[in-house]
Amino acid sequence: MANKVIQFLDDSGDLVPVLAVDNGDDTYSLSVDAALEVGALTIGKVDQGDAGAQDWKVTLDSETVVTKGLEFSTSTVISGQITVTTAGTAVQGTAIALSNGVYIKALLNNSGAVYVGNDGSADVTATNGFQLSSGEIILIQVVNLNQLWFDSAVNGDKVCWIKA
Repeated sequence: MANKVIQFLDDSGDLVPVLAVDNGDDTYSLSVDAALEVGALTIGKVDQGDAGAQDWKVTLDSETVVTKGLEFSTSTVISGQITVTTAGTAVQGTAIALSNGVYIKALLNNSGAVYVGNDGSADVTATNGFQLSSGEIILIQVVNLNQLWFDSAVNGDKVCWIKA
């Protein structure tokens, strides 16, 4: 195994890089080179717990809390980007299973609006899609990314996505 970089979406829609350090025993330690704020608390350290494979220890300043049920796999795709090559021609999302929906964000450097949805006929257009302007984000509750279609007003505009 090797160290891997994963990314989490923060409250402002920015991706926060997290280094997953290979411990050499099929486990990883997470390393964040930034303060992650949770309400009024700042997380100082996140480690996988000793109680089981699905437990995580979160150190909040000097107190440690064990969080149950978080899933973490460095071999599973959790994020990506979709490019609408030709404006007016919808692109279907990739076949990615989702358990809690997906965040969709229009990239900041897009030149026009993008449209997200599914009109029931495996398509989306500017007249029936959910419009996102540059930098806007939405959470959509679907069970697979391929249920969504993406279109844009300008050739080559993109959306990024991350599992919720």
